[in-house]
This record gives sequence, C-alpha cells and structure tokens, in this order.
Amino acid sequence: MVMLKRVWIMGCAVLGIGVWLLVKEFNTREMSAIMGSKIVEWITYGLIAGGGAATILAFCGCCGTMKQEKFVLGFYGVVLTLVLLTLCVGFGVSFIFKDDIIEGIQNRFVKTIMYNYGVDVQRNSTNKLITDAWDSMQQALCELGCCGAHGDVDGDYSWAIYKDQSVWIKRYKPDDLDKPRNRVYVPDSCCIDGQSKILCQGNNDKYDGPPAYGPPMEHREHKDNPALYTVGCYDKALVYLETHMIIIKVVTGATPVLLLIGIVIAFYLCANVKDTDDDDDFEYEVEV
Repeated sequence: MVMLKRVWIMGCAVLGIGVWLLVKEFNTREMSAIMGSKIVEWITYGLIAGGGAATILAFCGCCGTMKQEKFVLGFYGVVLTLVLLTLCVGFGVSFIFKDDIIEGIQNRFVKTIMYNYGVDVQRNSTNKLITDAWDSMQQALCELGCCGAHGDVDGDYSWAIYKDQSVWIKRYKPDDLDKPRNRVYVPDSCCIDGQSKILCQGNNDKYDGPPAYGPPMEHREHKDNPALYTVGCYDKALVYLETHMIIIKVVTGATPVLLLIGIVIAFYLCANVKDTDDDDDFEYEVEV
C-alpha cells in the first residue's frame, strides 16, 4: 500500500509538471510553433497522459489491494506497464532527437519573424500562434534580455529584423514613419519592463540610437537603448530549451523506477491473491 501511494504521488507530480509545461509563459506548444518541431510538445502530452493514468491506476491498485481483487490488480499492473513504456519512450526521445530539435532553429527564427510575425493574425491561426509565441518568448526571457532572432545590437537579425525585414512593419505599420507619432519599429515585447515604450519603439526625435537609427551603431551617439533589448533570442532560447529538456529528462527518467516497483508489486499480489469465487465453490461442495 505504501508503494502504491508513492506511485500515486509520483503520478500527480508528473501530471502537474506536464500541465505546467503546457500552460506556462512561453510554453512547449509555443516553443514548437517557433522551432518547427513538435517533439517537445508531444513529450509534454505524453507526460500528462502518463501522469494522469498513473494517478488513476494507483488509486485502483489501492482498492484492488484492500479488496484483494485479482482482476483489478492485474489490470493495474498491465496498464502501469504501458505508462512505463510511454515514459521510457519520452526519455529516449529527449536524448535521441535533441540535436534534431536544435538544428535549423536559427533559420526558423529568422523566417517566422520575417514572414509570420503579426501577419493576418485575425484570420491565420498559425501566424497568431507564432506571434503569441514570439511575444511570450521575448517577455519570458526578459530577465536575460532579448529581441529578434540572433546577433547583437549591430546585427541585422536581432532587433533590426523587425524594422528592416519583417512583413509586419511593411504591411501593418504606417508608411509615413517620419512622423514622430507613427514611429513603431519594434513590438512591445522587446521593451524593458518599467521603461519608456516611446523610447523603446523609436518614437523619439532626440535619441540618436536604436531602433530609429542603425544598425550599424558605430557612428551613432547612442550605441544602445536603455528601454530596448537589442540582443537576439537564439542563444538564450537554447539555454531555455535545454533547461526544459533537463526537467523532462529528470521526470521521465526517475519516475519509471517507482513505476517498475509498482508493477512488480501489482503482479506479485495478483499472483498470490486467492480467487474468492473458487474458495466459495469449494466451501459449498464441502457442505454438501
């Protein structure tokens, strides 16, 4: 019973971690939209399914143990084995396909900002998901500070990609950017919390720096902007992804140990529990 309770607690933990990865700021679904690979999202769904199944089945196992129901214990052991295999697959996938997930992310970052970000988000669900994902990532990583795909303040693909190469600014921002009231060169999510959005987005005539001017910034009076993140997100996104992959590896690697113990106990009890119906028949025959 004690071990079954531990399996139940572990199942609740796996379920909770899976739900957290799916609903948190810059969640695994948004990661998949930007990175072009659904592997992390699928692993998250696997954690939710496996954790939920383990939680329910551990409860059934406790009931079967208390009532000594052979069928319930056998069913518990079989399905728990399937949950174990699911988590083992997730653990293996997180190792095997790690390089496949990372490969091509930099180019994917550039393309999604250039062609998907902010484009027809009312009618195009894919572009809306990508736009929300970029905003979530740039806000979620704001403690580290990033804006755009990759590069530093002088790069063409960091903050400047929104200003110079994105469909978002060409199609949806005013053509008369020379007017101060119309100056919006970068999205809100690139702005540092607590700082001026007017300064961040370039609506300031007196500030000779990004995002209104540059890149390059070598001949500018201001080579940076105190209200704007000017470093691309690629390197920081890799660290962020690696952190989440470690969480997934720990969960999918440690949980199967308890599940395996639970499976052994379930089948052991199932093999040693006497069939109540057979006992009753035997007693009836003796009485006759």
